[in-house]
Amino acid sequence: MFHARPGDGTAFKRDAFLRVVQFGVDGEPILDMEEEAEVLPENRTVTMMVIITDKVIETPTPIPTATPVPTATPTTTPTDIPTQIPTGSPSDKPTQLPTEKTESTDKPYRKIEPKMSPVIKKLKFSPSSKKVKAGKKLKLGKYLKITKNRKDSAAFKYEFTKKKYKKYASLTKKGVLKTKKKGRKKTIYVRVRALDGSKKTAKIKIKIR
Repeated sequence: MFHARPGDGTAFKRDAFLRVVQFGVDGEPILDMEEEAEVLPENRTVTMMVIITDKVIETPTPIPTATPVPTATPTTTPTDIPTQIPTGSPSDKPTQLPTEKTESTDKPYRKIEPKMSPVIKKLKFSPSSKKVKAGKKLKLGKYLKITKNRKDSAAFKYEFTKKKYKKYASLTKKGVLKTKKKGRKKTIYVRVRALDGSKKTAKIKIKIR
């Protein structure tokens, strides 16, 4: 059903129409379609064939079915079945029961490399005592005498024998000692240790003037 105004639409009279509205392939309604275009000519005539017989077809009446009543399931008492003891001839082989696999407690093999003797055989300062002016440097490695077991290099560590000596002098990793002015007329000790596992040490006495 749709409403429309006749003419140019200026009249206040509205007309209502009820008709079939066709839609195009684009989904939009086609409101200006004429009646001749609504149905194709070959589809306008409809025929129907009706066959009349003397037989009366009766509709079967459904028979109601009774609701089944659940019945109790009989339970049977289990009877003891005698255990049959297998009998075999002496030639039968005994059944071998599976044995549990036990974990081995043996430790995995590890290659042991032969230990080599330490490089350092002996360390010694010569002379064992030196005098240094306050504010001056002294290379301790110059006075260190090294005796080796074999021709290999070895590392050393220089250190004060007491922490309080750091107030009077400074010491580098390469064994360079630099005295301070406040260490004048003080005596300090420096020790050198071999880091090759030999545990060899040597000590030198420093007198600050």
